[in-house]
Amino acid sequence: MSENNRLRFIPVAASRGALLDRNGKVIVNNTPSFSLAVIPEEVKDKAYLLDNLVRVLQIDRAELLARWEKGKGRAKYFPLVLASGLTRDQVEFFAENSLRLPGLEIEVKPVREYPWGTLAAHMLGYIAEISEKELDNPDFADFNPGDYIGKNGIERSFESFLHGDDGGRQIEVDARGRFLRTLSEQFPVPGQSLQLTIDLELQKAAESALGDKAAAVVALDVTTGEILSLASTPRFDPALFTRRLPPEQWQAYLEDKRHPLENKALKGQYPPGSTFKMIMALAGLSEGLIDENTAVNCTGAYKLGSGTFRCWNRKGHGRVTLRGPCGSHAMSIFTRWGRNWE
Repeated sequence: MSENNRLRFIPVAASRGALLDRNGKVIVNNTPSFSLAVIPEEVKDKAYLLDNLVRVLQIDRAELLARWEKGKGRAKYFPLVLASGLTRDQVEFFAENSLRLPGLEIEVKPVREYPWGTLAAHMLGYIAEISEKELDNPDFADFNPGDYIGKNGIERSFESFLHGDDGGRQIEVDARGRFLRTLSEQFPVPGQSLQLTIDLELQKAAESALGDKAAAVVALDVTTGEILSLASTPRFDPALFTRRLPPEQWQAYLEDKRHPLENKALKGQYPPGSTFKMIMALAGLSEGLIDENTAVNCTGAYKLGSGTFRCWNRKGHGRVTLRGPCGSHAMSIFTRWGRNWE
């Protein structure tokens, strides 16, 4: 009887740190989620087990086998996560059939919860299951298959700060997998919460104004440089990445010509347009090379080197000052005093 007993390590995932706005309002938090793990050493009939998993989980057999292979080289009795985000019906099925399907374990893991839906998705980023390539990276030496990490945005930039330290229990079970006793236990250390400079209400207003257009808004505090709002539209749903992302949804994101997965506030490349006028005007005023009455003649275009810079009004605006509406006079001002300013 003693030889039939087994030792098992039950990992206990640490709660990820929350993300708060500048006023302490929660933007991203955590919620419990059920995962299905397998202990390969205790599986008596792999083919039979996989048949049941394919049927109940509605996952391709090849995908399950690929996840199984990830566990090679790890401890024999270390649980290997096969599926995340189980439904209540799925959890009940595996709990009721634990004797018929030995080697399976139900784990409870905290996953991200987004009380404001898709709000600030590009800035916050998303978490997803660690990839095989990342597991081979020395920076993720303490991670295991099935762990979730930040993939982009703030979630990725502050991964080590937010992740925390996982714990676990070393237990003894009998030949049927029934719990006998706890041999040792290490409690998880939750990740640290992060307070952002973002104003939640301002972020809501910015994204509401953009609607579903392909656009971006960035609002900063000019006295401190703090980012108060960083919005990019159209948005994507970060909650989809905390579980198995439906292939059709992924394809829809990729085929959308508005590029919903692209953070346009950071990665979009656009001509500066009239915002450049303010930069050059402020530089000229600060150096004393122009004043508010300085005027230039807008003829509709200005030639600089081999390039011609055109105004939106091809006929030009004539005499304009810093207060006048013209698309090319900023470049004219630059060429008049830019060399001295440099």
